[in-house]
Amino acid sequence: MLNQQKDENSIERIRADFHIHSIFSPDSRFKIKDLIEACLRENLGLIAVTDHHTIEGAKNIQSEAPFPVIIGQEILSSDGEIIGLFLDKTITSNLSAKDTVKAIKDQGGFVQIPHPFDRFRNNHISKKALLEILDDVDIIEIFNARTIMTKDIDESIQFYTTNKEEFNLHKVGVTDSHTSYEIGKTYNELPMYDSKETFLDSLKHGKVVGKKITPLIHALTRYNTWSKKLRIY
Repeated sequence: MLNQQKDENSIERIRADFHIHSIFSPDSRFKIKDLIEACLRENLGLIAVTDHHTIEGAKNIQSEAPFPVIIGQEILSSDGEIIGLFLDKTITSNLSAKDTVKAIKDQGGFVQIPHPFDRFRNNHISKKALLEILDDVDIIEIFNARTIMTKDIDESIQFYTTNKEEFNLHKVGVTDSHTSYEIGKTYNELPMYDSKETFLDSLKHGKVVGKKITPLIHALTRYNTWSKKLRIY
């Protein structure tokens, strides 16, 4: 038992965040250089870049960052938002939840559910749709730093706890960062995975460290959206 504990303690653990947006998202001005610098400042050793509607930001950051970057996308399905990780191609918006999940799986990706019960997010996935795709869901965000109501975070934790064994679910905490300020406020402490095939096993051994962001951050996001539409710089 002592030897086993020693082996576990000797495994290098890193900080990771699996929901980050860059300037390639319509509601973010987070430049690639600044994003990489913020991650280095906060000692993040692994991130997933999950821009809305595209994987181009993730691909750019992956080619420049001195740490591993998972290519992801936050996809707006007709039933709410779904994240795909380890993607090769951008996935079309406005497909059904089932078809969105199929598109992720067809690329060999993993399905992550962002902010599942956040009452203030118009695009959070409906519970009906979530239950319909639960067999194919890999990861649940049990803590999203941008979720305002603690009750909604508690509901996410409860949903994960109730269903994790039957559906082999994995938990993560994320910042959902759109700005440098948010990076590092929430992270997962976990052993580094060796390959995509061992990624979910790494999450099983992870610990979520979470800190909520001020709700005022949503006002900045809305400003970014409208200013980019109107080309105000």
